[in-house]
Amino acid sequence: MLRRFQAAKRLPAKRLVAAVIIAMMLAIGVLSEGFYARTNADRMAQAFGDGPTVSSAEQEAMQALAEMTRPDGRVMNDPNDGSPWMWALVDVQPMFGHVVNPPATPGLSDERQLLLSSFSCLDSDSAVRDIVEKYEISCVFLGAGYVRPYFTRMPGLQGLNYVDSLREAYSDDHGNRIYRIELVPLQE
Repeated sequence: MLRRFQAAKRLPAKRLVAAVIIAMMLAIGVLSEGFYARTNADRMAQAFGDGPTVSSAEQEAMQALAEMTRPDGRVMNDPNDGSPWMWALVDVQPMFGHVVNPPATPGLSDERQLLLSSFSCLDSDSAVRDIVEKYEISCVFLGAGYVRPYFTRMPGLQGLNYVDSLREAYSDDHGNRIYRIELVPLQE
């Protein structure tokens, strides 16, 4: 009986503490105008609106890409040119959805490493073709700039204008490019 009395005596104190904590959180939420959500959103919009990660020209190119691709396929992209944002901006799934700092490349799967090193061998490398078909990659997107000033184009995405299985479908004065994949017979 004594236990019940002591437990009942502590119950209002616990409720009071809980009520005070809830009141404090509500006050902070009101005083910070939504826990700074608007401030953070404004800051993010400045950082990613028209660069440095994705420019308005790249966003226009991504919009054109969205009109060219199938909803179930993926797009080959250079992970370091801002193109991973295509998924968030225009709902097109890239092969690389985040920046891949060159020293981290060995941590990727063998398939992804092969794409980054040898995608330009699409005409002659059956392993690259197998990956393209497995993931239903229908286009290639190359953005004009890079996330970091010291980044360069990934080796497998250099010289794509010499790949017979690629047809340039979009280009602009800023250097953004989109290629459609139209596989030619495998070459030696």
